Amino acid sequence: MPKIILPLSAAKIRNTKPTAKVQKLRDGNGLMLVIHPHGRYVWVFEWKDGDKYRSLTLGDYPQFSLAEARDWRESIRGRLARGLSAEEKNASFHAVFDEWFARWQPTVTEKYAAQIRRSIIKNIMPSLGEMEVTEIRRVDVVNALRVYESRGVLAYLHQAKFAIKQCLDYAVNSGYCEYNFAANLGRGTFKPHQKTHFRALPPDGLPELIQQIETKLSGTTQLCAYWQLMTMCRPREAAETRFDELDLQTGLWVLPIEKTKRRRLSGAANHVVPLVPHLLELLEEIKAINFNGEYLFDGYGKAPHIYRESVGQAMRREGFNTTAHGFRALARTYLRETRQFSHDALEMCLSHAVGDATERAYSRSLLLEERREILTYWTDVIWKLRLGEKSNRVIF
Repeated sequence: MPKIILPLSAAKIRNTKPTAKVQKLRDGNGLMLVIHPHGRYVWVFEWKDGDKYRSLTLGDYPQFSLAEARDWRESIRGRLARGLSAEEKNASFHAVFDEWFARWQPTVTEKYAAQIRRSIIKNIMPSLGEMEVTEIRRVDVVNALRVYESRGVLAYLHQAKFAIKQCLDYAVNSGYCEYNFAANLGRGTFKPHQKTHFRALPPDGLPELIQQIETKLSGTTQLCAYWQLMTMCRPREAAETRFDELDLQTGLWVLPIEKTKRRRLSGAANHVVPLVPHLLELLEEIKAINFNGEYLFDGYGKAPHIYRESVGQAMRREGFNTTAHGFRALARTYLRETRQFSHDALEMCLSHAVGDATERAYSRSLLLEERREILTYWTDVIWKLRLGEKSNRVIF
């Protein structure tokens, strides 16, 4: 039968004098007053953590009264019941942000992580940086984010809001504070960001696009534009294509998952692109002007490969109303409207997720044959238009 502990009283504490041995006056539920031989009275909370007993010191009596010690005990018991650490840690938003960022950074691209950090340091730290995370309230977060709204950069506002929410979630889960006031910033708090899509040409604009690539672009930039258009990959994936990613034995370009947006998906695998005949022909042209032998598209100066925005910048300089990323939308629309290819196969050509996490875990089909058929058809259309442009410029 458990021992019954009677609650302490102020009179009992006053009447208990120091002795040659340490005395423990228990109040119940882990709280005790430890009386040392030299006359010091100390409030201590004790709890069981697995097979071990742990303790935490509040401070001395009478600086902390019995009522204050009991409030302290209940606060700790509440934290332990929610799975938090017994002691609430003091930390500034800046310090917690640095901890969270170090853990979050490897999960995204280097460029995106750097962008978020610069944004938070410049715009949020002046108002929240030195505040203890225990002191931050919803109004503090809203006022900090108003900086973005006043400048009209709403896309960055919502990125910063996401980062602050994640950071304060980390603070709660790490025991720095008990509540994340950035978790539920209601709709209407800020102006909504109107998301825009990359400019893309309609399907009947493909001939004009090939004409522009043939007549306005040249060398590495031109070949990179064709590689991106024909493989339907993203600008970064095209610019950073390595020769050792091309498996000519199996006829596949294997993009490591960390180089694609698929890295964020549960159950996702490396993205593969079938190397259909016209892609192999294009590859021979690329090899003919390549020097470094590592990346398909040589960079300028000390850069190991072409800049990911080189194709897009070249298109804009020539006044052409599309972007390099818009190539993908053009391909998707063209293929949907000219042939009845399956939705899943077209989405996989674009390295888009098909199905939810559970479906991806159980379905390992890459639809390679259907995707090979799609790319054969697509590159054949492009190649014929390209040859037509070349023949139009032949000088007799």
